[in-house]
Amino acid sequence: MLGPGLTTSYAPPFALVRNHFIVSIAAYFLLALALVFVAPWMQGHYFQPHLLGLTHLAALGWISMVMMGALYQLVPVVLETKLWSARLAHVTFWLFLPGAFGMIVHMWLYRTGPGLWGSGLLTLAAFVLFTANLLATLAQVEKWNLTGIHILAALVAIILAAALGVALAYNLWRPYLPGDHLHYLRAHAHLAFLGWVLLVVMGVAYKLIPMFTLAHGYSMTAGKWAFGLVSVATIGLMTAWSCNLFAGHAASAIRLDVFYALLLAAGIAAFLAQMGLVFRRRLRKQTDVSTVHTVLSFIFLGLTTALGVAQFFLPARWPPAVREGFLLLYGWLAFVGFAGFIIVGQMYKILPFLVWFNKYSDKVGQAKVPMLKDMFDERLAKIELGLMLAGFFIAAVALPLANTLVFRSGALVIAASAAIFAWNMVTIFRR
Repeated sequence: MLGPGLTTSYAPPFALVRNHFIVSIAAYFLLALALVFVAPWMQGHYFQPHLLGLTHLAALGWISMVMMGALYQLVPVVLETKLWSARLAHVTFWLFLPGAFGMIVHMWLYRTGPGLWGSGLLTLAAFVLFTANLLATLAQVEKWNLTGIHILAALVAIILAAALGVALAYNLWRPYLPGDHLHYLRAHAHLAFLGWVLLVVMGVAYKLIPMFTLAHGYSMTAGKWAFGLVSVATIGLMTAWSCNLFAGHAASAIRLDVFYALLLAAGIAAFLAQMGLVFRRRLRKQTDVSTVHTVLSFIFLGLTTALGVAQFFLPARWPPAVREGFLLLYGWLAFVGFAGFIIVGQMYKILPFLVWFNKYSDKVGQAKVPMLKDMFDERLAKIELGLMLAGFFIAAVALPLANTLVFRSGALVIAASAAIFAWNMVTIFRR
């Protein structure tokens, strides 16, 4: 069951996916280490150079890099068509890598000149080539499914989010946008996360989770509703924020803001309900470390959504420091809780099989080959999970309290878990 689901004759060269995964693993480890040193800045307003740099290290170096590699593998396999151009995909990788690195460094140092803008243009160019490659691939699809529709929408979202990011980079250098820069920044961040990260995770989850758990015989009605609600809510929020509708805090604008937030929450609830149905219909009842990571990720997605909606109802008398602490917690839940746990969890499923298939599939029956469960140390993976969860909660508690010592303690635990994860991934590559 596992083999045909992850690789077929439609799959691209393994080296393409491998390069993306290696950079993503390195970026995650670097992010975990950096969190230890930026603990003093993990309080106050989020618009700080080190936080901007770390956010883009997570968003570009870790999350987007692994998503691009995974989509190169999964789109051809799931939709049964060849990747339009593996050569273009390699070119895209070598454009994206220096572009993302340049943005991270310039934001960390808060150098808002042509270097930041140029790095942004390079990153945008890479996303354009990536999108063009996948759109050309999707154009060959004969049988569309819900996963393909999610990916198509996500491609549109990432181009818009990246373009807005370049516009904001130029605005920091030579201000030209009307209104408050932070309103556009909020739109950029949410469009990238909701339109790109969330939609890709949702679409891919509809294929991978049933495949790994051997689930079948369930309705996809909730999943279809989830796509519609999340898409409409994202478009509504982006349009409103980009037009600065809420700059004056008019009553009608606030109601519209809350309406789209609640619509988004309903869409995410529908997605979680769909995943709950899949898990209830699974035939593979045993729970491995990958499944636990994934379930925790979905729980954190629910908590992120609840906190996001709650932001609209925080008492006005609360001091700014408390509000800013909850905003940082909101980002922490989204990036590390939701995206982080599902990426780490699914890597324990995807990477072992891809490496095994690439190295040993043609040797089955001719020589002794390792089993999939032998590709990494499951005991270490369980320790990694425990440390990641403990560090995540310790740091999460510290954010609203603006406690540097507690946050650094949590970050140290996460760094230890990231080191174990990286070691397990290296072990897989070396098998």
